Amino acid sequence: RLGADLAGQAARALPAARDSAEALVRHLSDVVTQLRIAMFCTGSADLAALRRAPLLSPPGGFWSQSAGMEKPDPSA
Repeated sequence: RLGADLAGQAARALPAARDSAEALVRHLSDVVTQLRIAMFCTGSADLAALRRAPLLSPPGGFWSQSAGMEKPDPSA
């Protein structure tokens, strides 16, 4: 599982790494900051707890509502 997670991150980090070492450090720093924010918002003490944290988005996600789509009826 760790390999898959690292491969997923590599796809996002490669463009920064191609640019410069400083850009890669900025990218990885941003990732760490985003993880810390997500951990704080979900009350997760570590990455394992964050993995188990429930998603905080409504059914169908926010993107569908912002795109003018109707919210799905959960009883249907």
